[in-house]
Amino acid sequence: MADRDVLIVGLGHIGLPLAVTLAQTGMKVLGVDASPLAIESIRKGEPLVHEPGIQELLAIHLDENLTVSLPQNISDDPFPKIIVVCVAPGQTSQEVLPDLSSLEVASRWICSGLTGGELIVVRSTVPIGTTR
Repeated sequence: MADRDVLIVGLGHIGLPLAVTLAQTGMKVLGVDASPLAIESIRKGEPLVHEPGIQELLAIHLDENLTVSLPQNISDDPFPKIIVVCVAPGQTSQEVLPDLSSLEVASRWICSGLTGGELIVVRSTVPIGTTR
């Protein structure tokens, strides 16, 4: 994993288009998602995300500039120095406050691979102060 430029956590409507766009620029991208269905569909070139041109970019960059995996299948190598978290918050049963449990799980996983000096960007809609 150390040979990758950026780690994208969450390959949904925000993460997958970002991952293929960065791969298109020549960056080496590792994308992870907790959903086996999402990873399988991306590997088949038929992502669950419908975005114009994404299938064509996947055909070009998958297994070249873009690698996708489940988090548990990532080796113990240090993470890339740039990490972008694209995990969408869910809604609580009251639908007033967002459910940040998926972001918390992703954050704990990310923390397990940090070595220092990483840039971590949360590219999800979260309440002010969430990253504190």
